[in-house]
Parts: sequence; structure tokens; C-alpha cells
Amino acid sequence: MAFSNNRPPPPQERYWRVLVHPIFNGNTWERDPRAETRRPPEPVPAPASLQGRDQIWLVEPSRFTAVPWNSQSLPVDPSLRLEADGELRLLRPALERRSYRLLEQPQPLEWQRQPPSWGDLALPAESNPRLLALGRSWAALPDMSARVMAARAFFQSQGFRYTTTPGTLPERNGLDVFLFERRLGFCGHYASAFSALMRAAGVPSRVVSGYLGGSWIEPFNGSSYLELRQSNAHAWSEVWLPGVGWQRVDPTRWVSGASAADEQRTAGLDAAGWPLARQFRWLQRQWWGLDMGWSRWWLGFDRSRQEELLQWLLGERRRALGWLLLAAVAACLGAALLLLRLQKREPRDRLERELRALLQALERLQITTEPGETMESLTERAASAFPALAEPLAELAALHREQRYAPGGESAQRGRRARQRWQLALQQVKRHRINAISRWSGSNR
Repeated sequence: MAFSNNRPPPPQERYWRVLVHPIFNGNTWERDPRAETRRPPEPVPAPASLQGRDQIWLVEPSRFTAVPWNSQSLPVDPSLRLEADGELRLLRPALERRSYRLLEQPQPLEWQRQPPSWGDLALPAESNPRLLALGRSWAALPDMSARVMAARAFFQSQGFRYTTTPGTLPERNGLDVFLFERRLGFCGHYASAFSALMRAAGVPSRVVSGYLGGSWIEPFNGSSYLELRQSNAHAWSEVWLPGVGWQRVDPTRWVSGASAADEQRTAGLDAAGWPLARQFRWLQRQWWGLDMGWSRWWLGFDRSRQEELLQWLLGERRRALGWLLLAAVAACLGAALLLLRLQKREPRDRLERELRALLQALERLQITTEPGETMESLTERAASAFPALAEPLAELAALHREQRYAPGGESAQRGRRARQRWQLALQQVKRHRINAISRWSGSNR
């Protein structure tokens, strides 16, 4: 993604949300199954004047309609909708590379002030009994912020460590095993366990997945941009606090080893891999810089910039724009008609040239056309005078009849073969005259 002031946010603020997971079955967190099929809300109009900066996103194809964003912007693209749960959705899945523009807003958006539902506190009563007991013990604290801080103190004091290879948790009471036995896991484990603890403590919560970090790329050409890859995938939690609304909480940052993982998400990949792969990566980033620069210009070419361009091109003659457009349309139509006429005339001209070449070859054999004579009678008369030419002359007569009265939909390949056959038969007629001259010259020596 690119920014209008070419300055990315600080690394600790580079959270890019994509999917919201409010449904907990005791083991995993899932999206609302209606998320991809429910009717999209009405578009939220972006402000007329840009108050901060804009973001230009280029995203790869995905089976989801939800796309990444920073949770604090309004979409300019009319094909984007901002859901009540904070998902930014396209009207249909991006089956090809898509670009879109967002305007950053200084104030909280409507989705952050949405009140929680009963589902944001739902927990299966028969799963993870130790987690439920711990969370319920925090429910006696005076306010929800204090319960969040109690969870933070728990994660920081129990020796939890971050790792990408924690092993598989059991399907039954897996979060109990994670919290009270192994204490090893990655972002998904910490977001899942923290959100469940908050629900047990009476704090509405849910899991959000998206991206964290990104590499800031400054190519030699094009626009600078922030590169996000699958290695930047991340999960965190959101809790609802009275008077504040939905707030992001990342429990992974509370544990040992998480800072090193964040640095890896933010660092580039140039130091890894074979030299040839690094060179290809460098060329790819240069190309993406050009692509980003073009998308940035195109998406930013709004009405005000269109007015500026027209004023610069036409000045006070802008009233003549309509006449210029009409003249351009008329010129295009005239060129199209001329091209059609040339295309229709070309086969007729070719037939005339071929017929003229045949008549010249026959004249050299002392065979001239008579008034009103058809092609068939001419070739038959020539064949009577020169029996050796009967076969090629019959071929020429048939080809002339076939091409002259052939339907307009004749394929290019068929027409090419007919021309080749015509040239072959015509060459036989021409060679007959040359051979006759050679024999006459030899007999007179």
C-alpha cells in the first residue's frame, strides 16, 4: 500500500484487519457463516475534503470479499462496503488483482461504536473449565478495563513464550492445556485464549485476523510502498469497553519472544535466499513500485483533478469541449467506415489482379478474349489449342468461380489455400510458354 505523504505509520501501529471471528465453539474461533452472503450495507460516503492522507491498496486475488485496511479509514471506491463488525468488503470476491483507495479519518468510525450482541459473550459451558474459572474470578473486578489488565498480568507472570512450533493442542479443552500446562504458542493461541477469558469475565470480545507490520520499500522508480506478505499474517483480539467501544488488544505482545517475531514481520526478506532469488525480488519490487505509482495516480484522479486537467488543457475554451468530443467521435466513425470499405474492396481488387495476370499469360500464347466470352469458354478454348494446359486451366476456371461467388464468411485459411492453388496453376500456364519458346529456339539452331 502507498500513502499520500510517503510516510508509513510506526511499526507498532501497523495493524491491518481483514476478518472478524465472533463465534467460539470451545476450540476455535470462526466467522459468521452469513458474512459472505449477507446483503451488504449502504455505502458510507467519504468526506469531500481530505483531512489526513489517503491510502492506495493493491491486493492479490482472494476467495473472500473482505479486504485489508487499517480500521480507521473510509472507502472511496463505491464497490466497497464497511460492515457493522469492521470488515471492509467488496461486493464480490476479487478474482483478479484489485486496487482501492481509502481516506484516513481522525475520529472513530461507526463500527467501533456498535454495541455488542449476546453472541459476543457466548461460551460453551462444557469446555475449558479451568479457563472459565479463571475468567469468572476476574468478573468481580470493578470495571472491564481492570479485567483486561488482570489478564495482562496473568500472561506476563506465568512464563508464556512465543513460538511458531508449539505442537498440536488436543481438541477437547485445548485452551486449558495451552494456558496452564504448555504456555507455548503463537498469535492465534494468545488471541483465542485471551478472548475466551474476557468472555468468561463478562467482557464482550472477539478475534480478528489480518496482518501486522510490513516492509517499507523505496524503489528507484515509482512510488514507495508498504509490502505485506503472508508472513505478516497475525491475529489479535477486540474487546468492548463502555463509553469507548471496540478496542484492539494484542495479547501476543505481552509474552516473551513476541518482540522478535514483530521485528521479523517488519524486516525485509532481502537477506534470505539465493543470490538469484534476491535479484529477482529486487526487480519485482521495482516493477511493483511502478504499478503502485500508476494506481496511485489513477485512483487519485478524482473530479477536482479532472477539473484541473481540463482547465490546464482548454483554459477559457472549455465550452468547446462538447464540440471537440463530437468531432472526435465523428472522426472515429469516419475512420471505421473507411476501414470497412477497404476491407470489402481488397478481395475484389485481388480477383481483378489475378484475372489480369491470367489474361496476360494467355495473350502471350496468342489466346485473346472475344466479346462477351465467359471465363469457362475462354479456358476451354485455350485448352483445345494447348491440350497440355487442360488441367491447370480447368483449375483456374473453378477457382475463379469459387472465389468470385464465395460467401462473405470465407475463412482466412481457406482463402489462403485458394490463392496458393491459383498461383500454382498460373505458373504452369506461364512455364508452358517458356518451354515452347525454348523448344522453338533449339530446333532452329
